[in-house]
Amino acid sequence: GIMIGVMLGLCLAPNLNMPLAYMRACLPWLNLARPSNTVIEALTGATRVVDGESINIQARVTNKGAPIDEAYLETRIENMAWQHLRMDTCPTEGVAQSTVERTGESSSVSKDFVFKLGPLHMKLEYRVQAGDGQSAIYEINVLPRPEVIGAKVSVRYPAYTGLQDQTFDYSHGDLSALKGSRVKLFVTANTPLAVAMLEFADDRCLSLAVEKNTAEGEFEVIADTSYRIRLRSQDGVSTP
Repeated sequence: GIMIGVMLGLCLAPNLNMPLAYMRACLPWLNLARPSNTVIEALTGATRVVDGESINIQARVTNKGAPIDEAYLETRIENMAWQHLRMDTCPTEGVAQSTVERTGESSSVSKDFVFKLGPLHMKLEYRVQAGDGQSAIYEINVLPRPEVIGAKVSVRYPAYTGLQDQTFDYSHGDLSALKGSRVKLFVTANTPLAVAMLEFADDRCLSLAVEKNTAEGEFEVIADTSYRIRLRSQDGVSTP
């Protein structure tokens, strides 16, 4: 009973942030920010980027009284050690904001910080630290660019040639087939697809039938030409 009374008494102390501390201890899966007098808002939050791209991590730091001049971005991959990176102050700094408390008037000052992170190639976690505050942990997921990792070509030659149909693996280079041949293309991608197309040099386009991470289509050889395979993943990422 005495212990419960002490805990309740600590919760009533305005500067200790004990309710939040108890919640962090009892409910760690909620990923709550560390209790502090410095309030950190990770403006970027949890987000996604395309493989090989960079991202600006932005944070707003609010402190009672004196402004905070330094903020640090901490990042880690999976369960590795945190990397400590000093953030830059944004060109447009925060403006002092007046707040009224029961004890009278006090002021809080906000500043925005930014750090350009990347290029990224794998998922990571980050948090922001400034003053006595530390933000919650956020994830940055990296989306793969769709690419062809395997392809098969089936060629059905015109009847007059007497040639048998051929199927072979196709990676790159020229594809030779007699005029009038029917070509079937089977493509396997590195990620589930939403759209797959063949774009020919003569401005023709052929949509391929998509199923999960595979696509297939058929066309007739009518002249010498070239083509490229264009893909868009289910995450909305397209080939360059």
